[in-house]
Amino acid sequence: MIDHPSRRGFLLGGVAFTAWASIPRIAAASGPRDPRFIAVILRGGLDGLAAVAPVGDPAYEEVRERFPVPTSGENAGFRLNDFFVLNSRLPTVADLYKKGEALFVHAVHTPYRQRSHFAAQDVLENGTPTDVHHRDGWLGRAIETMPVDSLIARQGGFAAASSTPLVMRGKANVVTYLPAGLPAASQDTRMRLLDLYEHTDPVLAEAFAEGLKLDGITGGEQGMKAALKDDLAGMQMERRAGPAVASAFAAGRAMAQDDGPRVGFLDMSGFDTHR
Repeated sequence: MIDHPSRRGFLLGGVAFTAWASIPRIAAASGPRDPRFIAVILRGGLDGLAAVAPVGDPAYEEVRERFPVPTSGENAGFRLNDFFVLNSRLPTVADLYKKGEALFVHAVHTPYRQRSHFAAQDVLENGTPTDVHHRDGWLGRAIETMPVDSLIARQGGFAAASSTPLVMRGKANVVTYLPAGLPAASQDTRMRLLDLYEHTDPVLAEAFAEGLKLDGITGGEQGMKAALKDDLAGMQMERRAGPAVASAFAAGRAMAQDDGPRVGFLDMSGFDTHR
């Protein structure tokens, strides 16, 4: 059940939503911290009541008669407290919650009430209460508000995508990178192509050079595989690594650099289960 928010709750939610813009200023004043921020959007129709089930609500079993999250037995969920149970298929998230490194904000929604997933996602990424065409996103605007001499403003953002996603659009400097999933060209081939472009198309040569630089920062496909093999968990992950894992490693390697971006975005699909 979704309760109507109180005025106090609404204000607290608004503060939490907008407070991130002030964090770099606070961090700069309190010490030499150099934090990173990554936003992840799970595309589709992820069902919050199936991920974090409010089993303490008397109406829960009635509305979820066919698909309740079990609280006992082999597939029992993880008890968060007397009211909420986390789905048993989210063990890593459960561990993060126990460590105080994950928080669930339940019964929160955008004002969009139509049936278009595309329009709904635009509202989510733009961060305004309308579903009209948007030109920028809330994360791009947040970067733009940073002091010009801050690391966030200077280093800009990183999006694991083929083009700048709506959430990061704006005047901010945002680089995009999407692992190709194809065999990487040799260094000799890359240099020959760069030399060819420099003599025939300077604009293309500049873009190609930027791409080579970014590929070096992220480690490319080979760097991602090498990082995965660093430990046993990585070796196990490699066997099932898909585009989402490759994108996550590319973002991590880029943002770990001293001169890398401080704000990142990951786009993950496949959550359109409707239950």
